[in-house]
Order: sequence, then structure tokens, then C-alpha cells
Amino acid sequence: MYLVRKTPSLSSACLREASDPIVNRARQLLADASEGLVFEPAGHTYTLGERQLRSVSEIIKEFAPFDSEKTALGCSKNPTHEHYGKSVDEILAIWEEKKNNAAAAGTQVHEFGEACSLYWEGREEEIEEQYRSRICPEGFVATSPKEAAMVSWWNSLDPSRYRIVARETRIVNPMLEYAGTFDLLLYDMVDGCFVLMDYKTNENLKRWFGGFLTTPLNMIRSNDLGKYTMQQNMYGIQLDNIGIPTRQMFLIWLKEDMTFEEVELSDRYREVIQYALEERLKIS
Repeated sequence: MYLVRKTPSLSSACLREASDPIVNRARQLLADASEGLVFEPAGHTYTLGERQLRSVSEIIKEFAPFDSEKTALGCSKNPTHEHYGKSVDEILAIWEEKKNNAAAAGTQVHEFGEACSLYWEGREEEIEEQYRSRICPEGFVATSPKEAAMVSWWNSLDPSRYRIVARETRIVNPMLEYAGTFDLLLYDMVDGCFVLMDYKTNENLKRWFGGFLTTPLNMIRSNDLGKYTMQQNMYGIQLDNIGIPTRQMFLIWLKEDMTFEEVELSDRYREVIQYALEERLKIS
């Protein structure tokens, strides 16, 4: 499976020239807004000066509490569940291992996606060595089903329409004291708008067993899709704040069958999410 670089058509040259000031300004706004932000991967912590900030994922957990022991006990007593008869500790250990494996695999796919974005732009010299070795005369090699899905998505992206503004970028909201990292920000030269993208490798993105986020976000489902809606809107809030209005948001759902699905997220909850964050900040 290969990613073949595309060259923007000549007809798009005027669009690219017109978008240069917009894209360059957005890049500068992002750089200025994240100045002084430090991320420590080991503990997944963000600091700004002497302040330790909450991560976006940490805040989302506050609005989507999950009682793992209670849920595991229910699974152990359910004759139709795959873990029926196992102890709570056994089930928790299985879940922890599965979570860690999924996180490691997801990290690798995200890194591959960053390499793909550089290859797509013709910037092979900036690709990390471990992925640069994947380059061959035919293109850029994918070695797993979800990497193949990533390849398919990049091949579907129209280079005569979209420009990459930022990739794997940390963003901080100093007023609400949170920080996070988004995967990809594009500029749509045709519609004249910014588009926020995030890669997801979940086994089942849309599965829902009932339940909603806590008040005042109790109109958003407490499942992966609902939590990602909150995540992307939290990024969108700060992008709006620094002068990069972002109303289009998509998840790139990379699947094990080597296909992908673009899942559009709504910004209609953005105001209530900001209100909820402000209220939670007051409480804390």
C-alpha cells in the first residue's frame, strides 16, 4: 500500500497565492499562543511558566465519570458477557492491557500520519528516520491495516483545495487553564475556512450503552463520539480566541479493514462547553 504524492494543479496556483497571508498568519498566531508551553510525555502534563495546566483529556474525564469496578462487577455476573465468571481484578487487568496496547498502536499510527502529511507536501527531508526508510520509488509504504487507511485518507485529500496550517500542535487556554494537542489544522482555499482534523483508531467509535456527560453537558452522549465532540470544541474555543475561527471539525476514523470514515462533529455545543468549563474552573 502506497501514498503517492500529489502535485497541486496549475489552476490552484492563484488560490494558493491568495491564501499565503492567511495561512502564514495562522501559523504565527499558533506559535505566539503556545509560547512557554511545556509538555512532558512521561506524565502527559502541560505547564505554562510555573502553572501546571489540566489536559483536555483529564477535563473530559471529569464530565464523563466511569466506575470501572462497578462495570467490571456487572460484566462478571452477566452470562452473556465475554468476561462472565471472571473476578473484578481479572477483568480490570484485561481492560488495562487492552487500553495500553491500543494507546501504543494509536501513537504509532499518529506518528505515521504526521510522516504522511510531510510526504504529501513533498517535505521528505523532515520525516523522522524510522519512517523515511518507508519511502520507495512507488511512494510511501504502509505496514498495518490502519496505516493503510491513513494512506487512503491522504490520497483522498485534494491538494488543489487544502493547505496544511499545522500538524501535531499543542494549544493552551491560559484563562481556563487547560492545554491539549490537536492532530491537524487545514485551510480550505475554496470555502475560505479552517478545518480541524483528528485521527482516531478506536475499535468502535459510535457504540453507545446509554448515559450522557454530566450537567450542563447532559445533552451530549457519554460515548467516544460524544467525548471527542467535547475535545474538538475545546480546541476550537481556543483557536477562536486567538483569531483562527474553526467551525469545521472532523474525525478521521481509521479502521482495521483498511478503510476510513470522515466523521463530522458539530460546533453547536461550543458555547455550552465554554460555559461548563468556566463553571468548573470556579468550582476548582
